[in-house]
Amino acid sequence: MKGLILQRINSYILIPIGILLALNVLNGIIIAISNPMLLLVHFIIACVPIYIFTSSYFLFSGIIKEKKCKASLKDWIKINAFVSILFIAIIGICSISVLMILSSPQILQEVLNKMPTNQFPGGAPSETQLISLLKIFISIMLPFTILLLLHIIKTFKLIKKHPSVFIDE
Repeated sequence: MKGLILQRINSYILIPIGILLALNVLNGIIIAISNPMLLLVHFIIACVPIYIFTSSYFLFSGIIKEKKCKASLKDWIKINAFVSILFIAIIGICSISVLMILSSPQILQEVLNKMPTNQFPGGAPSETQLISLLKIFISIMLPFTILLLLHIIKTFKLIKKHPSVFIDE
C-alpha cells in the first residue's frame, strides 16, 4: 500500500473540489434544463465529481480495505473518466487562450472592447479586474486539471493491476 500514498493524497485533494463541482451542477441544473447547450456543459461537469467519487470508492474500499466492488463500478469509473478527460481538454484549451490573452496587451484590449457591458451589473470589468480574474482561473483550474489527469492515469493502472476487486453481480 506504500505505492498508493500519492494516489490517496491526490484523492483527498480532489474530493472537496468534486463536492464543489457537484453543488455547482445541482445549483444550475434547473436553468440548464431550458437550454440544451447548458445541459451538455452540466453533463460534462457532472461527470468529473462522479469520476472522483467512484474512483475514490474503488481506491479506499476496493484496494485499501480489500472489499469486493461490483463490476458496474469499473464501468462508472471508465465512462466518467473519459468524459473527465474531455473536460480536461476543454479547460486546457481555455487555459491556453487565457495565457495568450495575458501575454499580449493588444489581445487583452480587444477582449475588453468586445465584452458585452449588459452582462455585468456594474458594467464591464476593468483591465485590472479582468487580469485578476484570468490569473485566478489559471491558478485554480490548471493545477486541478493536472491532478485530475494524473489521478485518472493512476486509476486506470490500478484497475488493470487489481481486476479481482470487481465481482460480477
